[in-house]
Amino acid sequence: MFLQSLEIKQRLLQKAHPLLADTIYALGYMYREQGRFPEAEPLCVKALELDKQLLGDNHPYVAESLNNLAEIYRLTGRYSEAQPLYQQALDICQQVWGVNHPHTVTVRGSLADIRDRLSSLR
Repeated sequence: MFLQSLEIKQRLLQKAHPLLADTIYALGYMYREQGRFPEAEPLCVKALELDKQLLGDNHPYVAESLNNLAEIYRLTGRYSEAQPLYQQALDICQQVWGVNHPHTVTVRGSLADIRDRLSSLR
């Protein structure tokens, strides 16, 4: 159904439309949750690009997209690629919600995990 929705929205909406970005994000997230990382990654990259274009660099949806892409990198062992994305997501979360918000705490934990993994590889 996500694929059908995406196809329809791509036909009917502008290339940079919030509903299109949401559908791309949702499909990428679903693929990530299913472990279909090669399919998820390009969708997550596209959702991030659209979110930045539509909403600016410091919007909460941009933080979600950064976090989603970072999770793909973490789950596939690409820790050095995940770390800067988690850091960017954390910076946005702290700016938008503050340091104690649940989303901020979650991203901070993910960043700490990545840093631990990277330090153990050295």
